[in-house]
Amino acid sequence: MKRARLLALPSPLWCLVPITLGLSTRPVGAQMVWQADVRIQALDLTALKGYVTVRVVVYSDNGDNARNAALHLFLPVGTKAARLPPGCQSSPSPTAAQARVDCALGELRVRDLREVSIVATAPPAGVPGRFAVFVYSDTPDPQMTNNYAERAVTVNP
Repeated sequence: MKRARLLALPSPLWCLVPITLGLSTRPVGAQMVWQADVRIQALDLTALKGYVTVRVVVYSDNGDNARNAALHLFLPVGTKAARLPPGCQSSPSPTAAQARVDCALGELRVRDLREVSIVATAPPAGVPGRFAVFVYSDTPDPQMTNNYAERAVTVNP
């Protein structure tokens, strides 16, 4: 059996082309690429008595599990996390006005839903507060446009 050799072609974009010398009875194999589409399925905000409950639902789809999935929630300026579920931590920066909540979701199997509910202090009355959430995983994601969502809430005086 003869081995394949790789030939580098001179071009602005490098590519490697396998060249087989002789005939082989072995089938040519393809390399498997893992892909998991993690997405924000829902982002709901409920304001009540000086607090906002943020409910995020993350969905995993495509052919493979999403490994080391994580969620980042950006809170409106002047608000902070008041209650966090297990696996989440608040990251207030002493130099920035905006706080962030980071949640480790772990592995999401194909077609798994994961719900995270976070309670934050409400923005000042009459001022719209924008909550933004981003989710990702270590597994390549073929559709990243659905990894982000944002919603605004205005608390009545």
